[in-house]
Amino acid sequence: MIELSTDEQRYLMAAFATSPRDWFRPRTVDTRNFSTREVDRIVQALDQRGLMQAEPEHHARLTDRGRKEAMHLCELAKRDWRSFYKRRRTRIAVASTVVAFVLSLALLRWAGLV
Repeated sequence: MIELSTDEQRYLMAAFATSPRDWFRPRTVDTRNFSTREVDRIVQALDQRGLMQAEPEHHARLTDRGRKEAMHLCELAKRDWRSFYKRRRTRIAVASTVVAFVLSLALLRWAGLV
């Protein structure tokens, strides 16, 4: 995953929602949340990272890498984080229990008690 600022992530997801494959005008994407200068700066940064082909004042489109990154960000945004962390804690607890059991069994064998 590429290091992007929060604004760049939001703009990339909005651009993906607007036009995943076709050319679009960068300043028409998510105009409520970004000023013209911010859009130009974000588009330029995304272009430099290879996530977008763009001329900030005229047109832009997402590259394959940009679409892949935007899809990943959209999946993360839709994830149910509460159940994700619950499952994660459960997996860690089960793994810890198994490791403790195996280590204690190995120690008992080493000591000659089993």
